[in-house]
Amino acid sequence: MKKQGLTAAAIVLSALLGAGYAAAQHGGHGGGGHGGGHQQHNTAAVCPLRVRLFDPALKNTENGVEIILTAKELRNVAKLRELAASYFGAKDEMDKNCPARVAGSKTSVEETDGGVKITITALAPAVVKTIQAAAAYACKREEAVKARTFKTYVCPMGEYQSSKPGKCPGCGMDLVEKKQ
Repeated sequence: MKKQGLTAAAIVLSALLGAGYAAAQHGGHGGGGHGGGHQQHNTAAVCPLRVRLFDPALKNTENGVEIILTAKELRNVAKLRELAASYFGAKDEMDKNCPARVAGSKTSVEETDGGVKITITALAPAVVKTIQAAAAYACKREEAVKARTFKTYVCPMGEYQSSKPGKCPGCGMDLVEKKQ
């Protein structure tokens, strides 16, 4: 039963990712999409920084970068965590421009309330700028990224969470900022 649930989740994810997922399967995301069609191989090739279901927020640090990926909808948080663990755990299958693939970098992924925090640290000072530039590119940032605060908005009824203000799609109530 659990295996069927994971299979259904993989099918839903592939439908949600659309063209980005198809490109990853055919090698369009770097990491080689040739051959056997192993589901895990293809999932690892999907860069979570580029999936539109997730909002990236980038913060340069003294030793590299922190990237907070937040699911736009609460129902996608588990899939984001699974995808990030798979992708950032398969360095040789990553997009060639991924900041985590920079030689001389170390990556860690930890869960947050609405998604994950990816920390990419340079092992030598000379690598810091390379990691930061690659992260800016991967997060589709055109200019230098300034530190931003990360806000989460929740339904007062506790049924929905978002990275943006608005209304709960379930009950119609205004979302309120979650206190940190």
